[in-house]
Amino acid sequence: SLIRKLSKPTVVSDIHLAGQMSGPDLMRCAEEEGLDARFILMTGYVSGLEDAGLKDLEPIILKKPFQKQDLLAALDSLPD
Repeated sequence: SLIRKLSKPTVVSDIHLAGQMSGPDLMRCAEEEGLDARFILMTGYVSGLEDAGLKDLEPIILKKPFQKQDLLAALDSLPD
């Protein structure tokens, strides 16, 4: 169930953040710190994802604008 899946840390972040860190950078930092978390990254940019630093990562990508049911579907699709 969704509640069981969310017992593991789950981070929802934008790909493009203000400042020096990006969503992919956040994923790498979490991994380096040993945090076993799943990530959903959201973006309003349809093109340019190949340049967003995602090549070695496997986040779920949620394209903005999205509806509540889109977020719930993304959460439900997270690996156990």
